[in-house]
Amino acid sequence: MASRRAARIASSSCSFSTTPTQSQKPKAVFLNASRLDYDDKLDWSGLQRICDLRLNPSDAVRDKDAMIELVRDADIVITKEMIVPSDYFDEFPPTVRLLCEAGTGFNNLPVTQARVRNIPVCNVPTYSTEAVAHMAITYLMNFSVSMFQQQEMLLNDDRANFLGPFTLPLSEINGKTIALVGGAGRIGTKVAQIALALGMHVKISSRKGSLPPNHVLHGHHRVECTSDVDSILQVADYVSLHTPLNDQTRGTFGRKQIQQMKPTAFLINTSRGAVCNEDELIECMEEGIIQGAGLDVTTTEPPSPDSKLWGLKNVYLSPHTGWRRLETRQRLVDMTVDNIQSFVDAKSESDIINVVNSLGVAAAGPGATAAPACPSPPPCCPSFGASSPPPPIIFMSIIGTIMYQYRFKKPNGDESNCSSGLASPFSSGFPKDPAFPLPSSFVAAPATVFLLLMNFRPGGGW
Repeated sequence: MASRRAARIASSSCSFSTTPTQSQKPKAVFLNASRLDYDDKLDWSGLQRICDLRLNPSDAVRDKDAMIELVRDADIVITKEMIVPSDYFDEFPPTVRLLCEAGTGFNNLPVTQARVRNIPVCNVPTYSTEAVAHMAITYLMNFSVSMFQQQEMLLNDDRANFLGPFTLPLSEINGKTIALVGGAGRIGTKVAQIALALGMHVKISSRKGSLPPNHVLHGHHRVECTSDVDSILQVADYVSLHTPLNDQTRGTFGRKQIQQMKPTAFLINTSRGAVCNEDELIECMEEGIIQGAGLDVTTTEPPSPDSKLWGLKNVYLSPHTGWRRLETRQRLVDMTVDNIQSFVDAKSESDIINVVNSLGVAAAGPGATAAPACPSPPPCCPSFGASSPPPPIIFMSIIGTIMYQYRFKKPNGDESNCSSGLASPFSSGFPKDPAFPLPSSFVAAPATVFLLLMNFRPGGGW
């Protein structure tokens, strides 16, 4: 097993032509295309122009054998918010050269394992900035006029608010305060700009505690940035979450944070469901600690059939619709084309856009055997790892060693000091004190080994 895995890693590290040909496009498979194109309204011609594209009509592929069969012979694998388990990825063929997340978050992909195999992982970080920001503001505006409760009354044939005194809370948005947790990024900043246009006060939490001088909101008189999350929760009328999901943020917004909020405040989450401790959130909403919560994302999507979220009167759910607008989805397809085109055209790692992992830095791991010879790959996709010939600096190291050997020998063969011979290529000379002997073998051999090691890339050759 270790040998087979090492062979897969080695063949993924081989270098080959980066020039696409008309006769051989890279093979790409979109594993769950129906999650993105659920209404058959998207234009795929851009991807079809540069790829031999297969669209799998599925919302998610969960069966291991089915996934392995779909990626067989594929150069590029595209997913949309679909988990690719680590053990599934271990069985991906060596033809796979690129993983593309058709979205912003990439926590669903085995990024570290891909790095070991020198496979770039790309995402599309900016396609839905406005759409998701608008989703957060949509929740805010509905909360401000009790729209959800009013519609629920009408569905229950209750027309009391049309016939008598109005019974639901109403409030203006201008003058109110919105707290943006982790809101210094693209989407949080867009929410802040809209909130400012509505006359609101904006408080942003950031690990650095301040906005950089080049931030569009830096110095705005109605914007405050702090690293103290509790301080902004305590004064906010609306709290909107904008933190990415990673090991540091998973489950970090729970009872402790909700109890800091005003009883009249609303919580909005359009980022990732798992940044909330969902069990604690449910308990707090059952206890009525805050007025309500609008969740466009949940820990599992959809929530499990027996989740209490479905039945809570003060929790309002939407099925992750922030990115689902038609224009937003088409923009996502077009930006995915840009990612793949940059990969196909790339002559080095730096030419690929939106890469979320670094390449050529990890070894094959325990038990890996020597890399076999690289098979001949198709001339359509680049692979960044080992290059066949060693770089010129290694030859320079050898020449330097010869120069050292010549440098430390006197014409009579005496090697006791550095007072004669050629000048050192690295300095003006070593100590000339005869009491400081410096035999050439003590310098030449270690210098050669050091320079060779400095030019060897673990897991990736020279």
